[in-house]
Formats: sequence, structure tokens, C-alpha cells
Amino acid sequence: MAKSRFEYVRDFEESDAVMKQCFIVLRIDGSNFHRFSDKHGFVKPNDERALRIRGYEAAHGVMQIMPDCTIAYGQSDEYSFVLRPDTTVHGRRRQKLVSLAVSKFTAVYQFYWAHFFPETALLYPPAFDGRLVLYPSDKILRDYLAWRQVDCHINNLYNTTFHSLIQKQGLTASESEKRLSKTLSKEKNEILFQLGINYNDEKDIFKKGSVLIGAENRKENEGEIDLWEAQSSEESKHLQKRQVLVLHVDIIKDPFWQRYPNLLLPLEEVKKARKRQVQTDCNKKNNEYLFILVFYHALVFVILDFNIIRNLYGNLKHKNERTLCITVLPRGKHT
Repeated sequence: MAKSRFEYVRDFEESDAVMKQCFIVLRIDGSNFHRFSDKHGFVKPNDERALRIRGYEAAHGVMQIMPDCTIAYGQSDEYSFVLRPDTTVHGRRRQKLVSLAVSKFTAVYQFYWAHFFPETALLYPPAFDGRLVLYPSDKILRDYLAWRQVDCHINNLYNTTFHSLIQKQGLTASESEKRLSKTLSKEKNEILFQLGINYNDEKDIFKKGSVLIGAENRKENEGEIDLWEAQSSEESKHLQKRQVLVLHVDIIKDPFWQRYPNLLLPLEEVKKARKRQVQTDCNKKNNEYLFILVFYHALVFVILDFNIIRNLYGNLKHKNERTLCITVLPRGKHT
């Protein structure tokens, strides 16, 4: 920045770098999205197109500009992005991180609108708000993500039952709301069953939300890698730098975290773990090479020993045959 006599105004800027060694969660929510979804004719209770444009594109876009974002979780009109506790991206500045995440999410959402809703014109721009929250430990962070997934299940069960009563029984919105007042999950499941719906058969993207992690963590061809055909080199450059794996799984229980242990580790620990893995793989390859080498030499010795034994046996046999010939021939006839 050029020096000038007006530069003193920078002294009025406040430092807003957040506390170190804490997980950073950037949470983005749709602003007045009930109205937006109604005006644009979203399918009720769930519009998979709307979920995919948020998760597969908008959230993917945020993960491209946040290299230390290890996991993102989204459901309905919200998404949470988790950054490693030792990240230094953008100096850990609160306003910088929030503004970048929200603007990128909103811009990508609008950029791909026509791809997911080709028959529906965008009547007005959607808006999203954002916040940054710090979580000091793995346990508290996991509890936060579990809270969001439980919220997904509760809201989806209610919305599925609510709209099923309207669509299948012809109830009004107020009648459906009154019918579901003070009902428990078991009762909602019973109502759905009476309407011919088994909630367990609903898609996992509706019941569990979407989990996004780096594709480098992929295990045995699981999940879906979020790839699409870029229309230009610039689109590919800005939105396909990092492959993202999309899962619809339970993140409340331990198996998910045991399967992906690196997601909650500081970057330095991840580097050490990768170094140990590389060393382990190298030792394994060396052991395999050593085994092949020993086997080869053993095989050579066996072949050589076999040839020696065969030659000895051949010589001994020839000598015995000659002795036998000398024995049986009449005297004076042998040579």
C-alpha cells in the first residue's frame, strides 16, 4: 500500500484475530429462506435440487478457499465448515473468514442456479448470513456437529409428516400443525405409517444431511466425489482445485470418527501421521523386495544343488554300470 498522510486512519481498525488452538466453525444460514423456497416452487418437504446446489456446489466452493477446512456438514438451508485448530488462514481474522465464506457461498449458489433449476428463473437474489464460533476441544466440536445432525432428523421427521398430512389427507397448514402439536417421534412415525410412508425408507440425504470431506480421505470407493464438467478453464481453476467427497452418514457415533481419525488432528499431527505412514509403506515394500530377493537366491541354490546331485548321480550310475560290465564279461574279453 502506498504511503500517504492519510494512512493514519488504519489505526482505527480493530484486530479481530480469534483465539489460537481452537477449532473454527463457520456457520452459514439462509436468510428468510422459507419465503425464498415458496417463491421458487421448492418441492415439499424436501427438494433434492436445492440440497445439492447448496451442498455439492456452494459448500464445495467454500472448501476451495479454505484449505484447512477438514469437514463440512449441511442440512436444510445451513452449512457448517470446520477449520483445524492450528490453521493460520487469513490470520484467523474473524471478519475476513466470515465475509469470505458467506460471499463465496452466495456467489456459487447463484452461479449454478440455472444448472439445477433450468425451468425456474431466479426471481430475486438469495441471501445468507454467517457467524464464527470457536470450540476448544474435539469433544465439544463433535457435540456441536451431533447437535446439528439431531436437529436435521427432528426437523425432517416433522416436515415429512406435516406435508404428508397436507398432500395425502388434504389438511390445511394450520390443521396439520395442530394435528402434530405435542406429538413425539413415535407418534409421527405412526401417522406416516398410516399414510403409507415408512420413514426409514426416506433418503439419507434428507434424514442425515450431507457430510463433506477431502477426497484424499476416501476409503474403498465409498461416497460420491463431487465432480462436474466445468464450462471453462477459469471455472475449473477456481472451483475444482480440491476434490471433495460427499457422504450421507451418521456423524454422532464413534465409527465415523474412527474411520477418519485425521479430520480432527492439528495439521502438524497430520503431517507426522502421513510421514509415519510413508515410512511404514516404504518398510513394507523393502520387506517385500527382501523376501523376493531371498526367495530368488534360495531358488538359485536349489537349482544348483539339484544339478550337482544330478551330475553326481549320473557319474555314480555310469561307474556302477561299468563295474557291472566288467564283472559279467568273460576273462580276457573286457577292456
